[in-house]
Amino acid sequence: LDLQDFPGQGTALVGMLDAFMDSKGIITPNEWRQSCASQTIQAKMPRLVWQNNETFTANIIAINYGADAMKNQIIQWSLVAKNGSKIKEGKMDIATFKQGKITNLGDINIPLSNIKDTQQLTFKLSTSNNTITNQYNIWVYPKIDSEESIESIKIKSFLDDVTIAQLEKGAKVLLLPETSSIKANSVGGLFTSDYWCYPMFKGISERNKKPVSPGTLGLLIDDKHPVFNNFPTSFHSDWQWWSIMKKSRPIILDALDEAYRPIVQPIDNFERCSKLGLLFEFKVGKGNILVCSTDLSDTDDFVAQQLRLSILRYMNSEAFHPKTLITSKALLSTIYGNLGTNANSRNTNDKGNTNGYDLLN
Repeated sequence: LDLQDFPGQGTALVGMLDAFMDSKGIITPNEWRQSCASQTIQAKMPRLVWQNNETFTANIIAINYGADAMKNQIIQWSLVAKNGSKIKEGKMDIATFKQGKITNLGDINIPLSNIKDTQQLTFKLSTSNNTITNQYNIWVYPKIDSEESIESIKIKSFLDDVTIAQLEKGAKVLLLPETSSIKANSVGGLFTSDYWCYPMFKGISERNKKPVSPGTLGLLIDDKHPVFNNFPTSFHSDWQWWSIMKKSRPIILDALDEAYRPIVQPIDNFERCSKLGLLFEFKVGKGNILVCSTDLSDTDDFVAQQLRLSILRYMNSEAFHPKTLITSKALLSTIYGNLGTNANSRNTNDKGNTNGYDLLN
């Protein structure tokens, strides 16, 4: 339970540093000290995702466990767009941060109505001489007044014979699979990385007849993919994915060729080491399909609705041309885990090469 990975009970890859106390490249020392030091300034926020009809609120506190009081301090704050432009900035009243105390500096309220499109923003804090700084990523989405539907896209919860026939003839299909239909070929959704050592706690849970953790380790995301044109993301998990992952059921894609990469890949633990897919796409016959194995139906979850909107707009654009061709038989095996069927798949980037490869193990 230290800053470093621990190899003593299985392997616990839980550290900011590796087992030799070397950096893993996760965070720099200066970034770490913004929230973990004897003197910090922090923002207490109800959430990190907002809609543009709301007012962003943050309660600012100063934490001083240094040797002395910090007198006559002025906190500067700003809300900054990704291109560096400041949406709003200001200063707080002069204050003294008493030694050994947490000082409440007051609230900041920023109306978001001027933000018209989806954005990832940064809320920044600093003392006037920049000796203490902190920052937080937040996300702002336009309010969606009505569900956007596009007639050319067939939204399905299950691939039946009729949908497969339509797909092969040229349809665009968005598959949002029912959990029960993919349960045998998927793992549970988990936002946080699995704690400590998956094999050890798996055994403990099983012996005590308790639920076993899904055991995944965050997300690997193709963040430059056009499906995210209206859902800004980094290449890794961040807080806008929390509600998405909570309701997800990543599909096991071990049957696919090792070169295939889903758009959003939950990273599996080292014991099971499966290739998992949360968002992935294929070409089937003359049609195209995108699979998203999370529940996007909750109209009260505006983050899920924003991802749904971004997916639909991508599928309705000329950019929706999956590169990997797969047979309908192989598609069904991939999603539902009917691992007794042989099928072929090929990458259409192969410049006409039609040599298929065995889809299944």
